[in-house]
Amino acid sequence: MGRRTTRRGPLVKFIKEYWSVGLGSLIVAGLGLILAYKQYGAEELRAQLYQPLHAEVEGIERALGSPGEGGSISDAVFRRLSEQGTIARLPPSLRERLVGVVERARTVSAAGYSVERLVGREVSSRLMSIRSENSDKDWIAHAADIIRGTYRSQKGARDGYAFTLRHSGRGRAFDTRTNEPAGPGGQIVTVADWLDFPHSVEQLAADWIDFDFVYFSPSDDSWYFRLTKDDLPKVGGSLEAFMRPVHEVLKNDLYFKTLLRDRPALLREVSELKASLKDRVDSPKQVLDLLG
Repeated sequence: MGRRTTRRGPLVKFIKEYWSVGLGSLIVAGLGLILAYKQYGAEELRAQLYQPLHAEVEGIERALGSPGEGGSISDAVFRRLSEQGTIARLPPSLRERLVGVVERARTVSAAGYSVERLVGREVSSRLMSIRSENSDKDWIAHAADIIRGTYRSQKGARDGYAFTLRHSGRGRAFDTRTNEPAGPGGQIVTVADWLDFPHSVEQLAADWIDFDFVYFSPSDDSWYFRLTKDDLPKVGGSLEAFMRPVHEVLKNDLYFKTLLRDRPALLREVSELKASLKDRVDSPKQVLDLLG
């Protein structure tokens, strides 16, 4: 038997050609609408919403990385956009994440400040029992002589003085008249170090230079907030021995427990939110936004 053939009439041919042309036109028109949507108002969103929020979340991340230092987090952009109602222009899921992160960051930041105050009370009471303002002045004068003498004994030209810290700290005093180091500086034990105790002590102790302090306050360098290596025999022989009883007190503190429990997960959330906001800085309006 031969194969049966079917002749397509003019109407079928017309429909097929029209459908092909029409579908192509619809695709081109759709792409044009999407492009227009992504471009219209995008720069305004980038400048007024996503760039300021991205910068603020970066600041929140830094503050959570060093809790207690510098007081509370800065959320001025978030508050301003909320008061203006502009925050409602964020996609709902992104807005919900942002609100949650800011609220939890406020709680963690407040906990860090409370822990820093508790550390100050515990440390200062212990240091006041082994040091005095006069002994501190005498030690600084002696340390300054050693530091200057060591600097002047170096061979060759001395254009300046480099003092590098791998950790939060205060640089050494510097005499601009002679371009020489003029007094001790040192590392600062932060709330993050207390959270990571005793592992944090290893780097602190390894980097502790003989004639520098270890400070226990990021904002107050009074004599009762700093420790010298000459003080160690009076406090158990090591930096860890001095810090351990303070850490035992902290372990029972509600705010310290809050930091231990909430801070790690919050830092991950902040990092993810920062990446999402950076994506919005690059592409403020996205097609999925049209779906709700």
